Amino acid sequence: MLRMRSGVQNAKKKATAWSTRMFPATTFRRAINTQGEAQALVYSKSGPIDDVLSLKTDSLPKLGPNSVHVKMLAAPLHVPFDLEKVGGIIGDSSSGVGGSEGVGVVVNVGSNVKVLAKDDLVVPAPQLSLGTWRTQLVVNEDQLLTVAPSTKKDQVNIEQAAVGTIGPCTAYRLLSDFAHLENGDVVVQNNADSIVGQAVIQIAKKKGLKTINLINEGPDYNERVEGLKAFGGDVVTGGNLPRHQLEALLSDLPAPKLGVDGGGQGGAATIARLLTAGNNTCASLVTYAGTRTQPFALPYSTLLNNGLSISGFNLENWGKSHSLAEFQEMLDNVSGMDLQFWLEKKDFNSFEEALSSSRKNKTMPQKGHAARTTVMLM
Repeated sequence: MLRMRSGVQNAKKKATAWSTRMFPATTFRRAINTQGEAQALVYSKSGPIDDVLSLKTDSLPKLGPNSVHVKMLAAPLHVPFDLEKVGGIIGDSSSGVGGSEGVGVVVNVGSNVKVLAKDDLVVPAPQLSLGTWRTQLVVNEDQLLTVAPSTKKDQVNIEQAAVGTIGPCTAYRLLSDFAHLENGDVVVQNNADSIVGQAVIQIAKKKGLKTINLINEGPDYNERVEGLKAFGGDVVTGGNLPRHQLEALLSDLPAPKLGVDGGGQGGAATIARLLTAGNNTCASLVTYAGTRTQPFALPYSTLLNNGLSISGFNLENWGKSHSLAEFQEMLDNVSGMDLQFWLEKKDFNSFEEALSSSRKNKTMPQKGHAARTTVMLM
């Protein structure tokens, strides 16, 4: 069990398949009624999240001339990504604050801060791994990205903004950097009902691309199929279909130019077979997720006979090799697309409940839960 602070009550929140809640002005004013202390879910060593994560309260650092005081509003639990970071499987940090992304509001700024202002909506830059499972933080201005200025904050859906950086920006780069894609070209992906997969479908649709989307079978399968088609997916099917059935789905489409592997059912090998069907020799396969302790495997024939180009992508690494201004430009482009994702809401003070729900959504989907990402409200 997580070591939660005594006195914290586990509020029961009804999970919703779609998050459409705007952040009313009255709630907004209440949210920025801050004090000098912050709660955070921290770990002092790597290990299973149930064993090493605890809720602690600390005083906030003093606001320096280049600093920004941020009240966090919402942050998601990405399973297994966030759990693997705490577990030491991803990244090089053995301690810190949990959480990889989230959205907050600027409470105050230092005297030398040039861009950000009070009431702006911001997200911590993902490549810096600042940790988002906390109620407040004080960081330098160059560690934050802008979601919306104060004049437009009421137009932003807070829960959607909380997941609007890592997944959507990853999808944006996957569709931009690994193949020369033109109107009508085809992209095939697995794990298509993940945040990245949902973003790939929606961004591809806006670019005039067609998508073939493979998802895990099981509970809520038909609901997920119809939901992804509503996003713009051209073909949505289970990842374990026999090869001849999968290839039949491509019969009316051009040969795919890009394959996106997110560690879904069927794995990269299924994507590779679809990319190389019909002696296609100019396709690219990029992987962005998967079980870090498992090998990445493809048949030698795929490489030797078909010349498939294979790459890997990690958004944090991309961010470290590009400027904050370049990341901001990408986020602005993605934010302007008005992407939507399947979410459920939980309370930050009910982290154990939120974690349990996230694991259920990922590994044992039930009616109304499959493919939902849990977002905690601070």
